[in-house]
Amino acid sequence: MGLTGSGKTYREEREIRTVHRVLVLTPYPPDYEYGAIPLDYQEAWKALAKYPQRSCRIVTAYPPGKKNVIPFTDKIARFAYHHPGWVDVLVLDECQRLRVKRDVSDDLAILIDEGRHVNLNVWAIGRRPIQTPMLLRSQCQTQVSFRQNSQRDIVVLEDYYGDNAEKARTLGEFEFLRHDDDKLGVYHYSKDNELINIYS
Repeated sequence: MGLTGSGKTYREEREIRTVHRVLVLTPYPPDYEYGAIPLDYQEAWKALAKYPQRSCRIVTAYPPGKKNVIPFTDKIARFAYHHPGWVDVLVLDECQRLRVKRDVSDDLAILIDEGRHVNLNVWAIGRRPIQTPMLLRSQCQTQVSFRQNSQRDIVVLEDYYGDNAEKARTLGEFEFLRHDDDKLGVYHYSKDNELINIYS
């Protein structure tokens, strides 16, 4: 999570390049420059069906219209869950657009809850924690936050960072806080993954 200009997209691009078979779902025609293949609704299905499991691919797909974001995401979530190995990572870009009464649709909820059983990771990318669907917030094992300045967002971050959530207000460009369920403390990193500090 992070505001525009905080370095979130730069970080997203670097992380995506480290894994195989990545499908990025975005509500808008993408302008990314990391080897993504921008596909419309129909082309995405045809192209992904042809990719062998050994391929290292980054595919970006977007719906045919703004009103079709949730049905489009549901179709892909349902397909991904029932076809293990189709993709390794499903990236939900602008995840706040997937909210249905503050949460997510049934098909996406099943994938978020049980995706680990079919070796599928879900990454959610968004601007503000307060706008992120509740299920995504409650199920995530790793939370990364870039600069935030709204008190409502800071309150949400307190679930992960405790009193250290306030530090999100003063992060520099590309700096971020990270919390992992299996580690103690809050980790503060620079642009190049240099560990700046660990907060208890």
